This record gives sequence, C-alpha cells and structure tokens, in this order.
Amino acid sequence: MIFSQADIQIINAFLEISRNKSNFSDVSMSTIAKKVGISRQALYQSHFHNTDEIIRALYFYVDQDIYNRMLFVIKKNKNKKNIMELLIREATSLIYKNSYIFKILYSKHHDSSWVLFIEEHYSRILLPILEKRNNNQSTFIPVGMQAKFIIHNFIGLISIWMHQEKPELPEEYAEKIIYLFKTSAEQLIKLDNK
Repeated sequence: MIFSQADIQIINAFLEISRNKSNFSDVSMSTIAKKVGISRQALYQSHFHNTDEIIRALYFYVDQDIYNRMLFVIKKNKNKKNIMELLIREATSLIYKNSYIFKILYSKHHDSSWVLFIEEHYSRILLPILEKRNNNQSTFIPVGMQAKFIIHNFIGLISIWMHQEKPELPEEYAEKIIYLFKTSAEQLIKLDNK
C-alpha cells in the first residue's frame, strides 16, 4: 500500500489524538481534520471516509515494512531449521523502531480488528512453511491451527513487551520470545517446580 504525505499526516494525527482517548471510536474525523489543518470535507473527499478506514490504513502502514522483511527472510532462508528464530529477531527489531505506534495498538485501544489483521496477514506467510514441514510428519493438528497458535503467541508476547513502561531492547526481548517458543508450558511449570 502506498501512502501519501497527507495520509501519513492523518495517520499520525489519529495516533496522537488516540493517546488521550479511552478507545479508537472516541476519535472523531473533525478532530483529526482540525489537527491536520484541513477541512472535514477535504478529509472525507480526498483521503478517508471514516476512522475505520484510518485504522485499517494504520495497520498496513505500521506493518508493511515488517511484512516485506518477513517475506524476504523466508525467501532467503526457507530451508533453514532456525527460520522462526530469524523471523522473531527481524520482527522485534522492526517493531521496536515503531514502538510508539505498537504501544498504542497494544494499549487500551487494542481491539480485535488488529488481531484479525495480523492473523490474516501472517497466516499467508506461515501456512506454506508449515504445510511443507508437515508433509513428512503425521500430525493431528491442522496447519491453519498451528499458524494461528504461532501468531497468537507472538501477539501475546509483543503485547507484554509493549506494556512495559520502557520496552526492553529488541535483541534482549527476541531471546525471551525464542526461549518461550522453544519451551512448552509443561516445561516452564517443571522448571519452576524443581
């Protein structure tokens, strides 16, 4: 998706305004237009028809570099066993660069449309990898369920990270995510109860 400078200004105005609101639905088009310095009519006619369109554009805006980088990493490393580690390291680095946006997306404003967007977007990337790797194995868990499991666990760990007052450096947090992905819940409980 290509964003004009005006689109980016509108998205940034939406983010700035939403920081002081209890949820995204409290942000009005009039307030955004005023913040950007254009008429509400110009906002409707030339850019976005409603805040839902701005939110959807925000999702693509914040995610496009990450998504493209994930595609590149997969293409370059598709046969490597540690592909999840590579993806986690790359994603955390890019998320950290835009942590001010992710802090808002994972804050009280967080709604199910963000999770659905990520699930839909990244299932397309993960399904072919999982299908290829599961071809040689007998598993009773469908690959679609496996993809959603990975995505939702990652989203949960990013949410924890973005709720930190000052998020840890991406290199440090990536190692925690990798450890948790490699360690089952059963192993974590056993580690605590030695």
